[in-house]
Amino acid sequence: MRKRISFIVSICLVVFLSAGCVIKKRPLETLGLATAIGVDKGEGDNIKGTLVMHHFGSKPEDVAAQLESTANTSQGLFKFMNLETSDKLVTGQLRVAVYGKSYAKEEGIIRQVQTLKRDAATQTNMYLAISETTAKDILFQTKAEEHSKNMGTYLYKMIRQNIDGESMISCTVQEFLRDYLQVGKDPVLPFLEKRRDFVLIDGAALMFRGKYITDINAAETFYVKAIRDGYKGSGQTDIEIPNSAMKKFYTEKADPGPLFVNLQQIKAKRKVKLVKQKDPVFDVDVHVTANIAALSQPISLEKPGVYEAFEKAISAKMEKELAKEIKKMQKYKVDPMGFGVVYDTTIRHLTLTEKAWYQNLYPKAKFRIHVKTKIARSGVLN
Repeated sequence: MRKRISFIVSICLVVFLSAGCVIKKRPLETLGLATAIGVDKGEGDNIKGTLVMHHFGSKPEDVAAQLESTANTSQGLFKFMNLETSDKLVTGQLRVAVYGKSYAKEEGIIRQVQTLKRDAATQTNMYLAISETTAKDILFQTKAEEHSKNMGTYLYKMIRQNIDGESMISCTVQEFLRDYLQVGKDPVLPFLEKRRDFVLIDGAALMFRGKYITDINAAETFYVKAIRDGYKGSGQTDIEIPNSAMKKFYTEKADPGPLFVNLQQIKAKRKVKLVKQKDPVFDVDVHVTANIAALSQPISLEKPGVYEAFEKAISAKMEKELAKEIKKMQKYKVDPMGFGVVYDTTIRHLTLTEKAWYQNLYPKAKFRIHVKTKIARSGVLN
């Protein structure tokens, strides 16, 4: 009898618990999946928002829509945007957040990024980016273009493939907050530009304390990434070296203009060492391995000593460009390469402060740069 009662009680308990754990389901046709959000400065304390939404309609072309709103906070933007659509707006598929340059420069984006972090529905691996003009310019599409592609998905794929190809420095919500919260390594975001009807990455935006400071082009980004992250074998760039350095290897008279060398499959290992604490001095050693893919001048790669000459000329050029970029970073008092972190971790029992590094130490720091280049092979097209 007791076994029977225990069995009945167990069955009732299972049924009761199962009833309390029913997951509320929403049909896809009732959801509007936010894929990208753009934030610009509004009037007074308001912000303007532009959202790209993916929804599932009865027609194949009904896949993308745009919403705009004004509010005091980003959560307020979602609230008012939800009033503009028949679909239930959800943020679980949010992939990219874009901020207008003027808003990022004047107000900073840290509060917006922290809101994304706190929202349990959003993913911390979503990408952040800065627009050269406004976020609306990047995300907005005319009615004729609106259904042709989902701009949020397009931006996500474009940024991701450039990060995977080592052409861009990664900056997700998580990575931004990590760099923001430490002294001596500042976030770097993709810098987006709209030319006519298409959007492209036009370099990188340098940030300090959550605010836009300046931007650098794609060629400059190559050198910043070389020190910040290094390269694992997918990097590529064009290097300009003096004609005089390779003069004896020309097969015919040189064309007017400089000599450009296209390097691909770049691997770069860097080592940054603090050698002097007061009035800091750093040794920066970079070991580069690359393939020559193309040349802009008629040079024979069969002649003895040609590779050694290329390696010497490329190393000298890279040292010059790295020194130039570091000097520029010091001018703007922004440290995307992470020298402050090296300083902080090298000196025992030191808690480096923002004021001490950016105001006192970093501007007068010296850097001894040494680049060693090895050309692995060539598949040259002149």
